[in-house]
Amino acid sequence: MLSAFFLAIVAAAILLFYLGAGRNARVLAVLTLWAVLVAAVSLTGFFRDEKLGLPKLMLGVNLPAILYVIYLYRRLDAGKLSQNYLLAVHSLRVPVEIVLYGLFLEGKVPRIMTFEGWNFDILIGLSAFALLAYRWYSGKGINRYFYRIWNAAGLVFLTIIVTLAILSAPSPIQQLGFGQPNTAVTRFPYILLPALVVPVVLLSHLLGLKSTGRKNMKQVLKKKGQAG
Repeated sequence: MLSAFFLAIVAAAILLFYLGAGRNARVLAVLTLWAVLVAAVSLTGFFRDEKLGLPKLMLGVNLPAILYVIYLYRRLDAGKLSQNYLLAVHSLRVPVEIVLYGLFLEGKVPRIMTFEGWNFDILIGLSAFALLAYRWYSGKGINRYFYRIWNAAGLVFLTIIVTLAILSAPSPIQQLGFGQPNTAVTRFPYILLPALVVPVVLLSHLLGLKSTGRKNMKQVLKKKGQAG
C-alpha cells in the first residue's frame, strides 16, 4: 500500500514538473526514461549491498541525477515556466513526508528522517499549498523577493534531509541512525526518491530562482509587452 502510494507521488512529480516546464517533451522523456532505468536496475538488487549500497547509489543514481538537473536547468526557458505547477511539485513534499513516516514505522528509516525528528521539509510543502491557494483565490502573483527567499529556504530544508539520508544509510561514512538505519532508498520503489523526486524538487527551486532573476524578469516582461 505504501509503495503504491509512493509510486503515485513519483508519477505526479513527473507530470507536474512536465507541466511546470511549459509542457516540454524533452523533460517528460528524460524523467520517464530515467525512472524506468533506475527501477529496472534496482529490481535486480544491485543497490542492496550492505557496505557498497550507498556508494553505488551515489555514483549510479545521484551523479547522473545531478547531471540531468544541470542539463534541464540550462535548457529550460524561464519565460515558459508555470509557477503554479512548480509550486504543486513542492506540495508533494507533504505526501513524501507521510511515506517517510510510514517507512520509519516499518523500520526502514530512522526517526530523524521524519517530521518527528530533524526533518522539517514538510513546512515547505504546507507553505506551497498556502501559496497556491493565495494565487488561485487572489489571482495575483507572488512577490518576487518573497518568492526568492522562499525558494532559498526550500533549498536549505532539502539539503538538510538529503544530508540526514546520506549519514543515516549503512556505509563507511554513516554517522546517524545506527539503531534503525536508512535502508529504504536502496530498494525499489523508494530509490526513486533520490533518483527522481528530490532532483525534481531541486530543479523546481532552481527554476523558481531563475525565473525571478532580474535578467529573466526583464525578458518575461518584454515578451508580455510584445504580445500585448
